[in-house]
Amino acid sequence: MNRYLITLLLVLGPCDTGDDGNSAALLLLAGNQSLIGSIEQPADNTATMILGGTTYTIDQVYNCTDGAQGIIMDRSGAQNTPTLNIHNIDFTKSSGILLGPNGWVLDIDVPTGVYGPSLNCTAILHQNDGIYDLEVLNCPLDGAHGSTPNPATTTVSFRVRCVKD
Repeated sequence: MNRYLITLLLVLGPCDTGDDGNSAALLLLAGNQSLIGSIEQPADNTATMILGGTTYTIDQVYNCTDGAQGIIMDRSGAQNTPTLNIHNIDFTKSSGILLGPNGWVLDIDVPTGVYGPSLNCTAILHQNDGIYDLEVLNCPLDGAHGSTPNPATTTVSFRVRCVKD
């Protein structure tokens, strides 16, 4: 689909519409976040997480279910690494997915505490059949549940791909 949007912009971009030519590019960026930056698709039952500039491959799945349990993953055999928790998931939702204060619950456990979104973060759903593939880019985090992780604020980007329970 991205190929068709780019082709359309190349065709329509130079048209004399009276604007400065940026409208088509802005529409493309607004309508397709995956072009702004995307994390490569991980293997099934794996997540790629970029937390504060450090990249982790998370490969131990505890849950991949609809509802309160949601998705819980960490790194098998590793200590002192982040645990990804996404709770209150609704597998019937295919767009308008938010993680944060007004959306699904995102907790990232680290040795110094727990992070959660300080603002609502938009998620991109790549696949939703027997596989659930969700991506979040540049989500601002701070301490959650009275926790004071170190550093106090950071950002997270991740792409999680799990086989539904």
